[in-house]
Amino acid sequence: MIIIKNKLKVLIADDEFTIRNGLNKAVLWDSLNMQVVGLAKDGQEALEMIHTYRPDIVITDIRMPKLDGIQLIEESRQAYKDLQFIILSGHNDFSYAQQAIRYGVKAYLLKPLRLAELIAELKVCSDNIKIAYDKGKNYGNIEMELYKEDSKKLFLNQLIQNEIMSDEKINSKIQSSQMTIKDEPVQVIVFELKQTNIEISKESIEKVIEIIKEVFTDFKNEVWQYNHFQIIAIINTESIQTNKSVHEYCQECFEKFRLLDEIPIIVGIGDKEETLKRSYYSFTKALSALTYKLYDTTIQIYNSQIICSKKPEISANNVDVNPLVEYIRKGEKEKVSQYCKEFFNILFYVPMPPPSYIKGMCIYLVSDVQKTLKSNYQIVIDELYIKVPFTDLGHITTLDLMEEYIVEYFNNLSEWIREDMLSQPDSIIIAAKQYIDCNFKNKISATDVANYVNLSVAYFTVYFKTNAGINFRDYLLGKKMDYAKQLLITSNLSISEVGNSVGYDDYRSFYRAFKNHTGETPSEFVGSK
Repeated sequence: MIIIKNKLKVLIADDEFTIRNGLNKAVLWDSLNMQVVGLAKDGQEALEMIHTYRPDIVITDIRMPKLDGIQLIEESRQAYKDLQFIILSGHNDFSYAQQAIRYGVKAYLLKPLRLAELIAELKVCSDNIKIAYDKGKNYGNIEMELYKEDSKKLFLNQLIQNEIMSDEKINSKIQSSQMTIKDEPVQVIVFELKQTNIEISKESIEKVIEIIKEVFTDFKNEVWQYNHFQIIAIINTESIQTNKSVHEYCQECFEKFRLLDEIPIIVGIGDKEETLKRSYYSFTKALSALTYKLYDTTIQIYNSQIICSKKPEISANNVDVNPLVEYIRKGEKEKVSQYCKEFFNILFYVPMPPPSYIKGMCIYLVSDVQKTLKSNYQIVIDELYIKVPFTDLGHITTLDLMEEYIVEYFNNLSEWIREDMLSQPDSIIIAAKQYIDCNFKNKISATDVANYVNLSVAYFTVYFKTNAGINFRDYLLGKKMDYAKQLLITSNLSISEVGNSVGYDDYRSFYRAFKNHTGETPSEFVGSK
C-alpha cells in the first residue's frame, strides 16, 4: 500500500459558527495526518472551496443556506468522484440518509456529535483514500503533481488572507514549492470576471491565466484562480527595472483578452508592500479599488489611488427615518422616492465616497425603517421583519440600480403594510381607547396613553387622529362629558362634585369645558331634562 506522506485535506461546512470552529479545534488533525483547509458557512461557499482547495474529505451539515448538504454532494460529485463526504445532521430524517447513500456517502452522523464517532469515520475515509491511491499506481505521479499544485494554491490563498504569521513558514514554503516569487516587495492584482448569465468555461479561465503570466513574465510572479470570479496575480515589483507601470502591464493584458470570446474582466491594483507577508494589505486595497465600479462600469482598471480616505460627514445617527416611515405607512410613493433621492444626495460628501459607506448606509436605512415601523406602530407582520437584504444590496453593481432598489423595496413594504392594516383591527387604537375608557375619570394626558401603547407622544397624537378619525383631546373630552351628563341626571352630586368625578379640580374649569362641549351649562342641561 502506498503511504501518503502529504497530509489529507479536510473541508468543514456548517452554518453554525460554533460547530465548524469547534470541530476545527477539537480534532487533533496532525495525529490523523490531516489538515483543515477551509471553513465554509454555507453550501455555496463550500462548493467554491472544493473547486479551489480540492479537499480529500468534506464534513458537511445537511441543512445549510444557498446549497444544502445533498445539493453540495451532488454538484461536487460531477467533478470529483472520489471525494469523501461525512454528513452531519440535527434531523433524524431517513429520507436524507437515503439521498446521501445514493451519492455514495458512507458516514451519516447525528448531532449532538460524538467526537469519537467522527474520528472513527475520518480514519475510514483515510483508509478509502489510501486504497484508491494503491489502485491507481499508474497515475500516482500525476496525482502527486496535482497535490503539490493544490498545496501551493492553498498557501497563496492563506497568504493573501493574512493566515500565515511566520516569516520562516513563508520562506520554507516558497523553497519547497519552487515558487517564482520571493520575500521581496510585492504587489497584488485582482482580475475579476464580471458575473453574467453566461458561464465562463474552465478552458477560458486557463487562457486568461496564461495571458496574465505571459504579460507579467518580466516579473517574478504567481497567478492562480482564487474563486469562481477572481484570478489573483502576485508580483515582485523590484525583480526588474522597467519604465512601464503596473497599470500599463494590465492594459497590455486587456489587449490580449480581446482575442478571447468576450470575457468581461475588470482589474483592481493594490498598493506596493515591502514584504510577501504583507500581501494581504495589497490584496485588500485591490478589492477596495474594485468596489468603485459602483460609479462607473465602463472603467476596466481600478488603481488603489481611487480609494477615498476622507472620513464621511454623515453617519447613521444623523439620519432621521421618521418622515420616511410616515410616507411608507401612508403609501405616499412620490414622497418615498423624494426622501430616498435626498438621502443619496447627502451621502456624497466627496464625488466618489467609499462604496462600502454607501452600501452600509443603505443597509442601515432599511434596518432602521423596519425597527421603527415595529416599535412605533406595533405592526406585526412576520414576513415584514425578515433580515435586512444584505445579499441583494451587496450584488447591486451601479448607484442608479441601488437607489432604484431602495425605492422599490420601501414602496413594496408600504403596500404590504397597508394591505395588512386594512385586513385587521388596529390594535393600537383599540388599546388606546380601552386605556382612556378605564382612566378618563383621572387626570390623564396624551403622554400617559402614548406610554401605554409604546409610542412617542408626537407619533401617538398623529396616529390616533389619523386612524381613530378624532383628536385624542376630543375623544377624551367626549368620554368625560358623557359620564358627567349621566351623573348630573342620575345622581344627587353637586355640579362641583360631578366635575371632580371626571378629573376637574375646580368648578370653573368643569363649567367651561361642559358648556364648550355641549353648548349648555351644567344647570341648563339638568333643567332641560
